[in-house]
Amino acid sequence: MEGYTAHFATEFTPRFYELNARRQAGPVVLLHYLEEAAVSHSGAAGYSLQELEGRGVGWVLNRWYLMVDRYPVWDEKILVETWPAAFDRFYATREFIVRGRDDTQMARATSRWVYLNVEKKRPLRIPEGFAPAYGLDPERAVDHDFAALPIRRGELDLPRAERRTFAVRRSDLDGYHHVNNAQYVQWLLESVPEQMYDSAKLQSLEIEYRKEVGYGGRVQVDTLALETGAEGAPALPAGGQAYLHTIEDPDTGRELAVARTGWKRKGS
Repeated sequence: MEGYTAHFATEFTPRFYELNARRQAGPVVLLHYLEEAAVSHSGAAGYSLQELEGRGVGWVLNRWYLMVDRYPVWDEKILVETWPAAFDRFYATREFIVRGRDDTQMARATSRWVYLNVEKKRPLRIPEGFAPAYGLDPERAVDHDFAALPIRRGELDLPRAERRTFAVRRSDLDGYHHVNNAQYVQWLLESVPEQMYDSAKLQSLEIEYRKEVGYGGRVQVDTLALETGAEGAPALPAGGQAYLHTIEDPDTGRELAVARTGWKRKGS
């Protein structure tokens, strides 16, 4: 793989069945495209899913930070460019830029992945051969250090927090029989008050995955609106709104994920 470049690009075209009620490929579909681009890059670098599974190892997503200017529409060709920015012990940092018609930037993201022994669920040091195979470019699409989200256990267990409970369906699972990372985001979207969801778009998303959950389980999503300028609130345009979210297993109390979202009012 000598001479392999760090940047990998692949095209996607939103299908009609992928569109939401706004006739857009929304946040969940966009994350699916990013994940697919990462998997394709890994395969092109010589480490396909089959190759990694044969070794009993794999990549598990730990963090997303997504910023969106606009969402793709039906039949629009988009280009997802991705590259690894760093390998540090068992962590990999991967960047993404999404471009639409006329090569305009639509979205950008950074992510952190853990390389691990799949059976033992134990992190492994990333092999030295990965860097020359994948290529590394320290340039960041989003300058973010993955600091801990400002959410403490029980903080959102308040009268003013929205609470929703969902059952894990078979269609929520991935190839490892755990809930796919994008489905957590779907639960967050369902937890946002209807008035906000109808009048605004998701502009920023940060999520940290902490525990896995499988079929037959239940999840509880608590969502708390942040006051403008409050600790942990992202920078938003006038009229915007930020939320903190926790996703827990209500039967065991295990914290599955924590997140922060920023919403931009339509027309602002």
